[in-house]
Amino acid sequence: MAVKLPQVKRSVASMVILSPFPTSPVIKGYTASELTPAKYGDENTFTVTYTADTKTATVHYVYADGSEAAPSQTISGKYGDTIAFPTSPVIKGYTASKLPTSVFGDDVAANTFTVTYTKDAVTPPTPTQQVTVTVHYQDPDGKAVASDFVFRKQVGDRYTTSPADVKNYRLQATPANASGVVGDQNIVVTYVYVQQSGDGDQVTPDQPGTTTPTKPVKPTKPTQPAKQPTVNKTGGQADQVRVGTRVKPQATVQNGATQPAVSAKATTTPAGMSDPTQTTLKTLPQTGEQATSPWWGIVLLGSLLGLAGFRREKRH
Repeated sequence: MAVKLPQVKRSVASMVILSPFPTSPVIKGYTASELTPAKYGDENTFTVTYTADTKTATVHYVYADGSEAAPSQTISGKYGDTIAFPTSPVIKGYTASKLPTSVFGDDVAANTFTVTYTKDAVTPPTPTQQVTVTVHYQDPDGKAVASDFVFRKQVGDRYTTSPADVKNYRLQATPANASGVVGDQNIVVTYVYVQQSGDGDQVTPDQPGTTTPTKPVKPTKPTQPAKQPTVNKTGGQADQVRVGTRVKPQATVQNGATQPAVSAKATTTPAGMSDPTQTTLKTLPQTGEQATSPWWGIVLLGSLLGLAGFRREKRH
């Protein structure tokens, strides 16, 4: 800062002589200009100018224990001018102190400044709020059919649940809050199950005053009875003759001459009687032998009688 000083005027005699100038006054922080030697003359006025000194300021950066936190910085300026301090370096986890407003002084001590770094207070993180999610598995009456499932989630997280596999029970419906976003309140999810019978049908409890009808049993198809054979009631077992095949009588030889065979078919079938040659074979239940109609015996007897008469006529 420049300081204006009063000019020093000296009147001298008109004679021209050399005269030394006096020493300029000392002003702190300023430097006086030098006067050039001169002779007395008609104009004997001279001016000494004071200029502010250039000063430096040093800023030190230290921790609370005095150890260096960052390299020092030096700045320059004119004496008396306000110091423009540089921005303090940023050190993570520490806070730098503030420097007061200052001006450049006239000595080193006045121009030395210190920035102290203080460790930031460690603030413990706020624990994130958690809520409990409880899942119940129960029947319509509130009775548990499986163990509860419990877990915790943070507020704002998504959650999801699933039904349990319960023997002899089936899930009635999935609850609306089976999944979603966790709020600030505990969550209860309830799965309701209904009991099933062994064949998978739902067991419905009886209503008062009603009777559940018994499921009818489908009847089995009866077995077809074996066809009973027809038994000849006329003759005994010993008198039965196997029939169903035409009997071809054999020719006989008598007195050297061959007698013609008599066909059983030549016998006249009595009225109302069926042809014995067309008789159907039947099986007796006692012996497994085949039964025949008693009329065949009559036909056979008639054939024998006819044959005997033929022989008698031949002899005569």
